Amino acid sequence: MAKREQVATAEGTGLIAQAQAEYKEIRAQIVEYYQQARKLINQADKLEQSGQTDAQVMTEVNQLLGQDGCPFLGSV
Repeated sequence: MAKREQVATAEGTGLIAQAQAEYKEIRAQIVEYYQQARKLINQADKLEQSGQTDAQVMTEVNQLLGQDGCPFLGSV
């Protein structure tokens, strides 16, 4: 009986470790996506301040989104 409990505990510990590793990976991806979003926002602000027309700015922003591919924003 004790052997079975040891095996179950070891399996549970392995699953917890795997879940923690996956959680850290997902958090790292989210941080990366937010950094990309901040970069795109800054670039969009610079484009707007450049005096270009709205159509030109939108074209540039769409090109930037296509390059960086932020999954939260999808295609605009």
